Amino acid sequence: MSSSTHAQGSWRIYRRLNRTAVVALFLFLVSMTVGDVLGNILGIDSMKSMLAVVFLALAYFALAAIRLFRWPCPRCGRPFLENQAPWALSCGSCNLGLYEDI
Repeated sequence: MSSSTHAQGSWRIYRRLNRTAVVALFLFLVSMTVGDVLGNILGIDSMKSMLAVVFLALAYFALAAIRLFRWPCPRCGRPFLENQAPWALSCGSCNLGLYEDI
C-alpha cells in the first residue's frame, strides 16, 4: 500500500470519528427531551427516563471523543489532537496539516 493510499484511508477514519463525535454531542444535547417524551410514552417517571437517556448519550459521546482524541497521526503515529483543541488543523507533534498526504 502506498503512503498516499494509507494517508487517504487514515483521513477517512478521522472524518468518520469526527462525524461520530459531532453526532454524539448533538444526541447528548437533545437527550433530555427524548428522555422526557420517552417517559411520558412509557408511563414512567420522566426524571428517571431523562437520567437514563442522558447517561447513555453521555457515555456514547465520551467514547466517541476518546476515540477521536486518541486517533494516531498518519505521519508520526502520536495522537493527532495531542495537547490541542478538537478543531486543530495540524498534528500537535509533527505539524502534519489536516487531510495532507504524508
